[in-house]
Amino acid sequence: MGPTHPAWSAPAPEWVGLAPGVRWRLTRPDGGIETVVASDVATAMARVYEGRAGLEALGLDPESDTGGALKLEQIAGYASVLTACLYAQRCLTDWEGIDDPETGQPLDVTDPDAIRNALLYGPPPGGTPLLTPFLAWLEGPRRPMAAETVRLRKLAKDHWAGGAERCRACVEMGEGCVKGASVEGELCPRLSLTPRTPEGIACWAIATSTYGLWLRAGMGGAIAGLDYQAALLAFEADRSRVEERPDVGAAFAVFRAIEQGRMEAEAERAEAERLARDAG
Repeated sequence: MGPTHPAWSAPAPEWVGLAPGVRWRLTRPDGGIETVVASDVATAMARVYEGRAGLEALGLDPESDTGGALKLEQIAGYASVLTACLYAQRCLTDWEGIDDPETGQPLDVTDPDAIRNALLYGPPPGGTPLLTPFLAWLEGPRRPMAAETVRLRKLAKDHWAGGAERCRACVEMGEGCVKGASVEGELCPRLSLTPRTPEGIACWAIATSTYGLWLRAGMGGAIAGLDYQAALLAFEADRSRVEERPDVGAAFAVFRAIEQGRMEAEAERAEAERLARDAG
């Protein structure tokens, strides 16, 4: 038998940022993994439904007699958690930011309990749960987003490097760029880099207007990154911005690009301030 055609080769692992300071090295699941996970989830959830049916056959109300443990709306949640855990066990090969609080060493990346706790409770000793951003990565953008993420990364860097103040000044002075005109033959970055997909438009509005979405660290309150959990939940809640079914995978890609752009701007600002202090 000859070598496998490249089209059937396994995708290369990629480092994916799921939260500030947390990266997972993940491999996109292939058809074989998807089949196994779907089968395991179906088997497990069948047991859950059988348990509910058994209680009802005995004349019990699962929602009241079991303290709500088997509410119908919660069963779908159980399935999502189980699906995420099973995929993570098969797709995760390494991680950063999931460390033992006592030793400071990374926890065992193959430990199912450590994976589940990271998804549900966040990095130890407790932080933003990684379930939502992991599911968003797992779903993957259905819409081509490469060009959009490049635009949004540049737009975010310009915005937080002084672009927002520049645009306000142009509005006050009645500059032509406010109405879409070019300046010295070039369009304002705010116009040339404007988002063009429903997800890009929604995520940009959320990232620039939602209070508490950006995490801060240290005494000076430096920007530490984007709260992906809150950002994605805001995106899912604000369906008015996306007429069709929201593409959470695309939203995750856009939010990551916006975060990268802002962090680049923040790093350059900090370096400029350091040089100014040294010069003074």
